[in-house]
Amino acid sequence: YGMAVAGTSAPASGGEHLISHYLDMTHYAFGESNDLHGCQVGVGTHVAAAIYDRLMAFDMAKLDVDARVLRLLPWPQYEQDLRRRFRTLADSVIPEARDTYPTPERLRERLVGLKARWPELMGELRPCLRSAASIRDDLKAAGCPATFSEINVTSERARRAIVDAKDIRGRYTILHFCWDLGVLHEWADRVLPEAL
Repeated sequence: YGMAVAGTSAPASGGEHLISHYLDMTHYAFGESNDLHGCQVGVGTHVAAAIYDRLMAFDMAKLDVDARVLRLLPWPQYEQDLRRRFRTLADSVIPEARDTYPTPERLRERLVGLKARWPELMGELRPCLRSAASIRDDLKAAGCPATFSEINVTSERARRAIVDAKDIRGRYTILHFCWDLGVLHEWADRVLPEAL
């Protein structure tokens, strides 16, 4: 219903789908393994839920907005980083990444707004979320893969999927949100042990 109202698949396609699409893209471009879309999205859902678990415990008061904005690479440098990471896929990824890459002013505005509304946002979000453990248990009970190893994805590639998938679509997801906060790489490292 959400897709019909919005006229786009965005309401039903978040970070979990970006992880799946990343696995597909790297399969076709570089010969890396992939699995059925639903299996990959199930694993991605487990990962996204684990990231949300961390977000629920995040102390927004400790976020140093100025320091985070200072760490933002200028777009030309970020584009070069995309070319290094995505190689032959870079020309198709760059326009998508550009759509969600913030200016320093926009990032500052987002983060200041988040800090001001954090308790309200968490109050609205918390009842909508399920824990990563409950999603993993349900996937297992249904006989579905819940971890990257179950779909033949190495730990190194799994980490790349979590941190790089945000750049493949011009759609804002939990992966982008965590990147804006400056915690995506750290949380990817923390999520990996339970997602492998």
